[in-house]
Amino acid sequence: MTLSIPYVRGDERGFLTNAVISEMNRTGLYEYVRTGGELELKIALVGHHEEVIGYRYDRSEKKAHLQQNLLATENRHIVSAEITLYRASEEEPLLGPLVVSASAEFDYIDVSTIRELAFITPSGKREKVIDFSEGQLDSIEGGQDNVLSPIYDDLAKKIAAMIQKALLEKKL
Repeated sequence: MTLSIPYVRGDERGFLTNAVISEMNRTGLYEYVRTGGELELKIALVGHHEEVIGYRYDRSEKKAHLQQNLLATENRHIVSAEITLYRASEEEPLLGPLVVSASAEFDYIDVSTIRELAFITPSGKREKVIDFSEGQLDSIEGGQDNVLSPIYDDLAKKIAAMIQKALLEKKL
C-alpha cells in the first residue's frame, strides 16, 4: 500500500517532514510516494512552547559569594503535531485528528555577560568556560535550534507507532 505525506504545515525547514518520511519508510508498513498515494498522512504543527526547568544562583566576582537572584540554565522544549490519515479521495479520516507531542531538554549559558563565558583560576588567569564544556554549552538560541532534531525524530517515531497500532487493530 502506498502512502503520501504532504509537507507538514508549519514545518518551515522541512525537518519534521523528512523525519516522518524516514520513520515511515523504516517501519516498512507502506511504500512512500511523493503524491497520489492510496493513503495520505496530513500533519500540522499545532504547538511549540518552552518552560524553564533548571536554575542556578548568580555568582558575584567575589569568591564563594552568591547573589540572591536566580538565572535560568535549562529549558524543556515541547512540540505538538496534529495528524490525520485519509484514504485517497475520501473526506472522512481513517485515523484522527490526533495530537502527538514530544519534548527534549537543553542547557544554555547567557552569552551576553563575561561572567558566563570566563572564570578566574586560583592563579589569577582568566579561562574560557567553553574550553571546559565538552561542547554542550551554547546560547539559548543555539540550544533551541539544536534541540529540534531530537524532538522531531521522537515525534516521527510516535506518529509511526500510532499508525502501526491502528493498522494492527484493523482500523486502517
